Amino acid sequence: MYSEKYGVNIVSRHNRALFVIVGAVLLGLFGCGQRQSDSTDTPTVDTTAIVAIDSSVADTVSQPEELSADGLAAQEVLREVLTRLKYGDKSGLYENEFEYLTDEMTFDEYLELAPVLNANADTLVSVEVVAFEPSEENSALVTYIVHFKGPSGNESELGDVIRMFKYQGRWIKPTVSVWQNQKEYDDIIRQAEEAADEEG
Repeated sequence: MYSEKYGVNIVSRHNRALFVIVGAVLLGLFGCGQRQSDSTDTPTVDTTAIVAIDSSVADTVSQPEELSADGLAAQEVLREVLTRLKYGDKSGLYENEFEYLTDEMTFDEYLELAPVLNANADTLVSVEVVAFEPSEENSALVTYIVHFKGPSGNESELGDVIRMFKYQGRWIKPTVSVWQNQKEYDDIIRQAEEAADEEG
């Protein structure tokens, strides 16, 4: 429908908005957690900034790099988690949380957290990592693209940059837990073990 008053195609704009919403839900699942990796607060899903592939992501997409073994492993993690989520299995999210959270919270309790409760990937087509940049403390900045079907059935894509962590020998992307809390948890365990050794 064309609006003479505003000079825009209203249906087209409406469909683009739905594309953005659908894509934002998919990106919001991973795009929020470790941008706040130094915070001790529980992160919440914030999709307000996720509206399209920004210029830095777009440049990477146009010239994707050959992924290292770690980059391919990170891509496999994202694909597995989102594919399982697509079919209603949220256990992949739980398996990608830091140990302090899974030690303190059962899976059933985890499912009640807002970011997990609202997680949905039923429009997912595929996930592609296009850049992998190792960073500090066994982490990496990962540029990825989510391909999804919009309300009209057309395929679209959105991209984002997230932080993933190599923890206990594998790459993970926490949705709720944060690295700072895990470091503190590891320190407590190490101190307890040292105290036990001294007593022994």
